[in-house]
Amino acid sequence: PALSLREALEGEWGIKIFFAPLQLGSALTAKGDFGSGICLKGGEPPWRMHFSLAHELFHLLTWEATPPTDAPPPARSRSRTETLADVFASRLLLPVTALDPFISSLRNEKGARGMAILGAAHGFGVSVEAVVWRMVNLDVLSREEAQKLLLDARLKVLDRGRRPCEACHEPAIPQRFVFLAVRCFLAGKISRGKLAELMETTVGDLEHELDQHGYDLDSDAYEAKIVSA
Repeated sequence: PALSLREALEGEWGIKIFFAPLQLGSALTAKGDFGSGICLKGGEPPWRMHFSLAHELFHLLTWEATPPTDAPPPARSRSRTETLADVFASRLLLPVTALDPFISSLRNEKGARGMAILGAAHGFGVSVEAVVWRMVNLDVLSREEAQKLLLDARLKVLDRGRRPCEACHEPAIPQRFVFLAVRCFLAGKISRGKLAELMETTVGDLEHELDQHGYDLDSDAYEAKIVSA
């Protein structure tokens, strides 16, 4: 699920996903007249972003039942709502039906549990910690075993060594957002000035900015209905 979650949220549910150098926490969520949006902390490892995305999805799904608090992320992280969001993310990214084969092998490989968990973490696109605590919740591992595994320095070294990408560098403005903004402009729904605002640039630099994303508004491939700025 981790490998297809972002595509499903953006493509099927219209949730806008952004990346920014957040100072507090790994993600934040917003919902309003514009729709729903999630901002992830740029530069974090992909498996951390996967979990943050699933965690924030819980907040969107329960927006009316558990209205957001104005407290900063450290305070929110200690609330029951944040704990439930973590549980939701864990179950979404590590569904028990998909874990059945792994659980069976884990029970038969008591002497190599660390490697088995490492393989599952990479296969499901999540952190080792997420897999370990999921196994605790499924009564496959005890809390004592979990703590021992998470403190194993050798496992951490192996984990980092097998991860080809230590950070995920995403553009500040996602490609899908750019596509939708350009599409609205070409359909005559927004002006060139509004398009520049959405692209976080000026009208004078708009063409250059769009060129970075592969768009040329002067191309004959588009049939634009222009709105005056």
